[in-house]
Amino acid sequence: MDARRLATGVIQLRSCRFFMSRSLTTYKYAHLTEELFATFLTRQNIEFEYEPREFILLTDLSGNIRQSFLPDFYLPEYDLYLEITALKQSLVKKKKAKLKLARLIYPQVKFEILYKNDLIEILINQNSQFFYDKLASLK
Repeated sequence: MDARRLATGVIQLRSCRFFMSRSLTTYKYAHLTEELFATFLTRQNIEFEYEPREFILLTDLSGNIRQSFLPDFYLPEYDLYLEITALKQSLVKKKKAKLKLARLIYPQVKFEILYKNDLIEILINQNSQFFYDKLASLK
């Protein structure tokens, strides 16, 4: 992706903030990208929960939590936990490692990451079919 298109995307992401649905005001999102994705889900009439469950990945001998994974969204209709990652590459690597560990510890739970390019396609290009195709590929 060229720099001009990426800059345009960032501007569009920021401007979308002003079109938030009133139903989202009950949530406080950690990042604008999560807020915009929640708006997308609401507009698509996809039920979701925001950060509903923490998955414990590592404890010490005393039982204290040393590492956990808190996915951004849960989609009950798809029984799927989604993590949104559009930030620094170093954070992406950490999230991928946590996701890999979560899949090992909780094999019965479906987890997925949406990366920056996925979010650009869904949020900026308004390509809802891309999202539905991604969901279909997970079943």
